[in-house]
Amino acid sequence: MKTTIHILTLLIVFTCLSNIASSQIINKHIEAKNHIVRLHDSSVLLVRLQTKERSLRAYRDAGRNKFADKEELKQKALNQQIINAFRKNFNFCDVYFFYSDKSLDIKNAEFSKLVFLNDSLHEDTSISPNLKKHYVYIAEFKTITPETGIKGLVIMDNNFNPLNKPFPYYAKNPFFASKSKFAFTTVKRLNVNLHHFYDSQK
Repeated sequence: MKTTIHILTLLIVFTCLSNIASSQIINKHIEAKNHIVRLHDSSVLLVRLQTKERSLRAYRDAGRNKFADKEELKQKALNQQIINAFRKNFNFCDVYFFYSDKSLDIKNAEFSKLVFLNDSLHEDTSISPNLKKHYVYIAEFKTITPETGIKGLVIMDNNFNPLNKPFPYYAKNPFFASKSKFAFTTVKRLNVNLHHFYDSQK
């Protein structure tokens, strides 16, 4: 009798855990669908570009001005590549670009303080999307997971938290692309993945 009760208890616990797991999976799929439809239909994607301002200042404070100038040019070239890649290979939703020192303004929803960048990396006050009428998502080239160290293009919410699968929230950088072209491949991958996932939800 005790054995039967024990087995029944285990079955009940297993069934409950299975139901919880199934519910969590369903919720993740619903959440992913909401994100992809929202991103496509009523959102803007803000791409964060790094300035490396702190490290550049540290180099200059240490008297390493030439090295700082070189690093600054490298970062500008990378930022320009990212903008060009989005302009050429991304059409899933509207995209705007901002420097990383404006991140706190986005987190605090102080959109009036934001100044976006034009395609030449210059701050341009004429670029003024009405962010209060749109959902905001963030994209950035960064490490996807600290455990693997793999880098790529990651989509985050307006608090800079990465989204979750099954939403296609990242695209890995190609292993063999040149430094001057890798962003084009990565952005194209992300764009294709977003379109495929969006179409699968119809």
